[in-house]
Amino acid sequence: MVKMEQENQPLQIYYKKQYENNEKYDIRIFQGFDILIGKNENLNCITLSNENSKINKEIEKKESLILENQKKIEEINKKINNPLNNEKNLFSMKEERIAEFKKQKIYIDNALKRFASEIKGCSYKIHEGNKYDINDIKNDIKNMGNNCLLSEYEIDKFNNILKLEKKNLNEIYETPINIIQISNEVEQILKDRVKPQKIISKLNNDPKKSNFAKYGLDIHKVGEKCGFCGSIITADILNELENYFSGTEIKQFENKIEDKCKELEGYKKILESINIDLNNLYTDKNKRVQEIDKKINEKKLYYINLLEKYIQKLKKKRSELFDEIELDLPELLNEDKKLSDYIAEYNKLVREHNSNDLLKIKKEAREKIRYNEIKKYLDGFKYGVEIEKMNNLEYHKKNVEEDYFNKEEARKKLMGEIDNFKKDIINLKNRMKNVEKAVNNINKKLRTFVSFELSLYNENEQKERAFYRVKCLRSSKYRSVKELSTGEKNIIAFLYFIEQFKDIEREVPGSIRVMVFDDPMSSNDDTKQYLIINDLQRIMRKIEREDDKKLIILTHNCHFYLNVKHDRKYEDDKLEYINDNKISKFIKLISDGKKTNIEYVKKREDDFTTSYDLLWKELGNLYNNNASSDILYNPMRRILETYIKFNCLDQGGFYENSPFFKKACDVNSHSIDDFEHDLSGISKIELINDFKSCLEKNHGEKHFKEYSKKYKIHP
Repeated sequence: MVKMEQENQPLQIYYKKQYENNEKYDIRIFQGFDILIGKNENLNCITLSNENSKINKEIEKKESLILENQKKIEEINKKINNPLNNEKNLFSMKEERIAEFKKQKIYIDNALKRFASEIKGCSYKIHEGNKYDINDIKNDIKNMGNNCLLSEYEIDKFNNILKLEKKNLNEIYETPINIIQISNEVEQILKDRVKPQKIISKLNNDPKKSNFAKYGLDIHKVGEKCGFCGSIITADILNELENYFSGTEIKQFENKIEDKCKELEGYKKILESINIDLNNLYTDKNKRVQEIDKKINEKKLYYINLLEKYIQKLKKKRSELFDEIELDLPELLNEDKKLSDYIAEYNKLVREHNSNDLLKIKKEAREKIRYNEIKKYLDGFKYGVEIEKMNNLEYHKKNVEEDYFNKEEARKKLMGEIDNFKKDIINLKNRMKNVEKAVNNINKKLRTFVSFELSLYNENEQKERAFYRVKCLRSSKYRSVKELSTGEKNIIAFLYFIEQFKDIEREVPGSIRVMVFDDPMSSNDDTKQYLIINDLQRIMRKIEREDDKKLIILTHNCHFYLNVKHDRKYEDDKLEYINDNKISKFIKLISDGKKTNIEYVKKREDDFTTSYDLLWKELGNLYNNNASSDILYNPMRRILETYIKFNCLDQGGFYENSPFFKKACDVNSHSIDDFEHDLSGISKIELINDFKSCLEKNHGEKHFKEYSKKYKIHP
């Protein structure tokens, strides 16, 4: 159950306010005779179309708007039509701006055409294909950007590319030289000292003496004097020295030095063979290749000199096997980029060169040269200045054209409005004519169920309103409007509302039309009730087949509710009647005087089946939902009245033992007009006890117990 705070106002007004600005719904609310239908007591007539006077005013308003629009169109025509006698207006201004713009555009286009022809006729081809015209040069101007002027160096470079033929280059052999490792190995050899296997006492393990003795062995023969001591060198001395220096360790060390020297000589030859081909590269990295070549040559020369220095050091070491020789190379150890790095970079460029599409490179070169020529021509022609001039002319032209276009659109809009106004006038006039048709339909129903019909009062007059009199079918006399009962007025209003709903077009095209009937059974006898129920059921059957219409019925009348919903299905019946369009939504609004409780009835078991059952249910809801005690009087009175009638009891005798409750019910439920006494100062429990006592005194004790148990009324 949902509880909703409700304003103290009629529900149809609340509903209208809630949805009046919602374009999805076109709400039409039945609000009774006084609002829907007017009356003229002087003529003793009713006005069935209270809209006809409004319609005439609307027609006059539409006609006035047509005249206003026609005047506006005349003013616009003076501005946008071709003027006479060379007068100036928006049309002539537009033509002038168009002519000025075209003239400047033709001037620029002619200049571009001439230069496009020059490019096409150039002795060396700098464009693609056999065609080159104004469209091509405009496309080049769009793509080339501002920084397309070339230096002399770049022009030569791109011209040389155009002369190239496809030729693959060889990569440089990546040398295995690791100069740092070589340096460390050489340094280690220079630091090592050989140890002889045999000891000569005279040398005393002195490296200098040993080196001197080795040198003497190489230069002396048997019988010669020693250059150091002057003694005669004997065969024994030479044999002893040869044995000393021919030991295994010394020999191995000498071989190691010799091998390292050969290795370094081999590295020198590898370095000397490194050369870069600078003549056949057509890559755009030529400048970088030249830089790499320079760096490689610098590194190559440096490494060759370094290796030569190492070789000389090793040769010196060979003559000084027993001494350490220093090797100081601080710069080598701190170099930022190795020779192999430059070789790898060059080889990468060579691979790019070999994989490049020469046709593509030549195309790019032609493009660069062509852009350069176009840029020089445009600068000489002052293309930027001329384009700016043309753009300014185009800007003013567009402004005038936009103004002209807006005026044309305004004229079209005004003409369209005139057409719509004329259509509206036709529709309004048709609506005035529909009153007679509606009355004929109403009379057909009235003749069947009641004893009167509606008769046109001023049928021979030119009328703005349709006045109708009420004619008695039995006597053919006209009845006074004042004599019409509330029920008779209500049935006329009800039938006319339905006829209006059929004829009136939607206020918003495509919206959902909603008919709202708020208690349409007010003050109607059984015959008129049957007519209303019959018409509402007919509307419901029609709406079942139309998705763009809805029907909402509000009522306090249980008899009417039970009859009008006959054969309708509840929401919980959807599974059983899945293809049945008779599924409806039932809602109970139960007020306790402060709030209105909204209860959705989704299945037949939750609904009531008789009017009397509804009265007890209403009493139970009010009692259990904190309603004030005075709200309970009305359902109590109606229960007691129904009980009296059903059991054929005498009303005076029934209330004989409960005069207080009889008077209290009448006062608080407005059955009589005596409001001088306020009898509502009784509590809810006291009131229920009096109500119970009233039934018990008239043999209704069991009756009260059954219904109070069913609807939880426990005082």
